[in-house]
Amino acid sequence: MTIEVWLGRVRRVFLDTAPIIYYVEKNDRYAALLCEVFDRIDREALTAVTSPITLAECLVVPIRLRKTKLARDFGDLLFMAAIPSSCPSSRTPLHAQRSLGQDTICR
Repeated sequence: MTIEVWLGRVRRVFLDTAPIIYYVEKNDRYAALLCEVFDRIDREALTAVTSPITLAECLVVPIRLRKTKLARDFGDLLFMAAIPSSCPSSRTPLHAQRSLGQDTICR
């Protein structure tokens, strides 16, 4: 089954850590598949949810390495792309902001 056929059969997906990291970091192996998924999310043909744990896992390395732009890229995707968390109350974004010494991750 192709990704197009599979995505045509579902309305909602859970995005775990790996696909989000691969998409943001433009992993060559998965780029075509992930672009199809995120294009459908952008067109509102597909709804995606994630978790605060996924957010934390995506931010660990950028925060540790002080890669502010990469952390912002993850924040922009997870906060600004209307991908809601499966758990609406989380202190993870605030903690990430403080760790980066930023007022906000999303700009």
